[in-house]
Amino acid sequence: MPPDSKARTEHARVDKACRTAGIDAGEVELLSLGDSGTFRVGHELVARVTRSAAQQATAHREVAIARWLERAGLPAVTAAADPVDDGDYTVTFWHHLPDLRSATAAEIATYLLRLHALTPPDDLALQGVQPFVSISDRVDAADIPEGDKLFLRRRLSELTDRWNDVVFELPATTIHGDPHPDNVLATPDGTVLILDLERFSYGPPEWDLTLMASEYDSFRWITTDDYRDYAGTYGYDVLKAPAYETLRDIRELRMTTWLANKADQHAETRAEALHRIACLRGDHGPRPWTWDGG
Repeated sequence: MPPDSKARTEHARVDKACRTAGIDAGEVELLSLGDSGTFRVGHELVARVTRSAAQQATAHREVAIARWLERAGLPAVTAAADPVDDGDYTVTFWHHLPDLRSATAAEIATYLLRLHALTPPDDLALQGVQPFVSISDRVDAADIPEGDKLFLRRRLSELTDRWNDVVFELPATTIHGDPHPDNVLATPDGTVLILDLERFSYGPPEWDLTLMASEYDSFRWITTDDYRDYAGTYGYDVLKAPAYETLRDIRELRMTTWLANKADQHAETRAEALHRIACLRGDHGPRPWTWDGG
């Protein structure tokens, strides 16, 4: 489906869900079309639209997690209404949080320390970490050459085998799953909170910690001093972990296929996705690579 058609379809779904939930939609503005569609609803709400029946349980779980974090006193995005199901899609509504900045590396580490210390209630039923979720679907849907799709599928198969042999040093716990600086934010008064609870799960803390480590190791998106602050604040340097190389490679594949799935939206996006695939192939030498972090 072309991006403009997809946007129109999902815009209509948000309008319908607003009527169901009794929300005055006002002006609905498209923010992004990634694994889900995200829209601004009026001035105070954000709506997210899933794209398959398989994502419905995840959408409901996100709302339950947000409400649990609120009870636990750990700042996070808050749900504005119950999820709205209609056929094979679900719309969730969230309070818009203005005037936020990306958290620093040390702030992210501090937040993860608090999160990883939490024990979720039994009725939350957190799933185990799923490092490869959505990758295959993204490759199938991507507007990229078939040869690149074949390479990505082979890379996925290789990393799936490697994941089965990974040794973790830290005990499994509650993890966010995707704690990068666009998902861990700070308010003007310095309160740090998390967004995007879709990958929230139970698993090895190394999976969370590797994300910022790879932003330093693979791309130099953060400085050496920032990474030292990050590892020092958390008290564990995942770059030295036996699991790190495999986790880094999985993170890079996830980031590449996420962008490849958006290659039909802009020429620049397509070019960057193809550049990332070439880097994974080894066409641009060793890390750090010149990936666009925007």
